[in-house]
This record gives sequence, C-alpha cells and structure tokens, in this order.
Amino acid sequence: MTFSRRWKSILGYDEDEVEDSSAVFFSLVHPADAPRVQEAVERHWRARVPYDVEFRMRGKSGEYRYIRARGQAEWDETGRPVRMAGTHTDVTDLRTQAIERVRAQELIEIQRATIRTLGTPILKLGGGVLCLPIIGAVDDVRAAEMTSALLDEVARSATRCVVIDLTGAAITRELGAPSFLRKTLSSIALIGAKGAVCGVSVALAQLMVEEALDFGDVELYRDLGEALRSIKR
Repeated sequence: MTFSRRWKSILGYDEDEVEDSSAVFFSLVHPADAPRVQEAVERHWRARVPYDVEFRMRGKSGEYRYIRARGQAEWDETGRPVRMAGTHTDVTDLRTQAIERVRAQELIEIQRATIRTLGTPILKLGGGVLCLPIIGAVDDVRAAEMTSALLDEVARSATRCVVIDLTGAAITRELGAPSFLRKTLSSIALIGAKGAVCGVSVALAQLMVEEALDFGDVELYRDLGEALRSIKR
C-alpha cells in the first residue's frame, strides 16, 4: 500500500509521518466508520460494486475530516483482485455546510410550529378596536388562518378598527407577507371596518417601496401606542 504525499497532506501529515500500511489507514478512520469502509472495499473486490464511500479520518491535529474515497480495482483472469488505485477528496467544508443547512431548516420548522401553536392572538382593546399582533414568519398557511380568524371576529363583533401590529413579525418577500397584508386590509375594509398598521420595520418599509404596495387610506403608525392614541381621539 502506498499513500501519496498529497494524500498525507490532506490530513496535515508530512510524508514521513504516516506509514504506508493498511493497519495505519484504518487506525486513522473513525471507529464508527471503519466497518462500513472495510465492507465497501470487500464488496468492490467481491461483487465489483463501485467503490465510492464517505467517512471520517483523524488528522494530525486530532480533528476528524470528512473524506470521499473513490477507487477501482483490477482483477486477474480468475477474478481475483490484484491491485487497486483510488483518490481521496476532503469534503469537510461541503459536509459541514450541508449539516448547517439542515439544522437551519429544522430550526425554522420548529419556530413555525411554535408560532402556529399560539393561534391567532386577537386582542380586544375596547371601543370597537381589535389588534392582531403578528409574531415571527408568515407563510401561506398561517396567513390564511390568521385572515380567516380575524375576519370572523370583525364580522361577529362591533369592530370599527383593526390594528395589525408588525413589531414582532419577520417580513420577507419570499413568504408573501406583503401580499397577505394587502389582502387582509382590503378584506377588513369590505366588511365595514377601518384598517391600520403599526410597527413597520425599516426592512418592511423598503420592501413596500420596492413592491410599490399601496394600502390606500390605511394609516401607518410607529407603534401600537401611537396607533391607539390616534384612533381613540
């Protein structure tokens, strides 16, 4: 068995620091991955299944690197493997990025599920005024649920004004939040109530300009306190 200088450098070793032997190779493979690597080699020799496997190897610093190994054997006329050559590619960065993307997506899903368990917190502020505080992200499903619950409450009660508070909202173009705001405010007006929006962030303000969103005569306020002071005059 022969390891190239480049192969050793991937793991941080100088050429004379790693003995060219199968025993040394498997001593560097993560113990949890070693049986799978050995099985991949044997399946390639025995059944000629392509040798393409990913595993962890311990570098000189002690940390494990993710390695993608690919190889090809040669067999004699009796079908006995006589030699094998292959390459190692350090895929640690790619693997780490993939893991981070999965974790980020899992976190997003947890946040969305947590937010949905809160339902639609419609606050009755007295004097025919309702407030819908939006917390977190707004996807299509949540937007439909909130709009339906809000309109039902407006129609059922003697509501004259609805304030949508965006202070805790995560507003993005991708989630269709601007469209949700426009549709909800239009629906509120159609059933006889007045709509107002407060807590508009800098990001949302920029998005409204970019999307050329026109909320008609809907009033915009800095925060809920300012909205209530104006509405209850």
